[in-house]
Amino acid sequence: MTSLRVSVILCTRNAAHYLNDCLLSLQEQLDAPHEIIVVDGNSQDGSVDVLTHFQEKMGGRLRWFDQGQPGGLAAARNRGVESATGDIMAFIDVDARACPEWVGVCRQRFEQDPQLAGLGGQGIEVAVSDADRFRGRYYQQSWGSRPKNKVLFLFGLSSSYRRECVLAAGGFDERFLGSGEDVDLGLRLGKLGYRLEYDPRMLVYHARRDDWASLVQMADRWSYFGRQAAMVNGYRPRPWIFWAVWVPFAALRQLMRDLLQVRELPRGWWRRGYFHFVEARAAWRGQKEHLAK
Repeated sequence: MTSLRVSVILCTRNAAHYLNDCLLSLQEQLDAPHEIIVVDGNSQDGSVDVLTHFQEKMGGRLRWFDQGQPGGLAAARNRGVESATGDIMAFIDVDARACPEWVGVCRQRFEQDPQLAGLGGQGIEVAVSDADRFRGRYYQQSWGSRPKNKVLFLFGLSSSYRRECVLAAGGFDERFLGSGEDVDLGLRLGKLGYRLEYDPRMLVYHARRDDWASLVQMADRWSYFGRQAAMVNGYRPRPWIFWAVWVPFAALRQLMRDLLQVRELPRGWWRRGYFHFVEARAAWRGQKEHLAK
């Protein structure tokens, strides 16, 4: 049996401070990828110097190009897929570092299960600030510590798909400019009858740095585009009364859980109720302004 070729696709824009560590983690994979493709969004911060350095070390296995005027993450990922020559398209966020077994776990699961369309991995937050610790507790990008045979979508920071499945679904929807493209693709693949799986061994360490203001923006963006992805894929809109009831209910439920682990809570944990409000407000906007099919 011929080994499947894994193409790693990395999209970046003005993220030189993360890019070096991400590429280093890919260079140190125990099971080397077929190729690493970096799609740059017209960076002006020294990213080109980092890419040139790694290209000298890795040779033709690393290819990168500037997509010109940035068109969003979905568009950049599509350009990466178009350029890739592998059987498996593996995506990692520029602010993540892959564990040494990342590519190996990916290749192994696809070779073991020819019917598997997509495999996602676990993101562990590398906390520095109080906002980072808050994000690590309440906004984990994972489906938990145990494998799952079927999930609705894959978190984009550590995800992989068979090339033919991505193409069959029409690629990433480039209307999702800021977030939600991973949710949308997962839902569309599910409607086509494809199965997505989760394996926490496909692990990355997420080194994103947040303060409270950027965390609010993240929560707003995730909820807004996530709700738009649901609407585009046939989910029904929810009336305003649902969101009005959901906020206090979700806040109270989270408070009861937190009180059981009060010694483990990050500073600022009491802000969680406000973030429920931010999410509900963004979801309401998202369904009102949802994208046309």
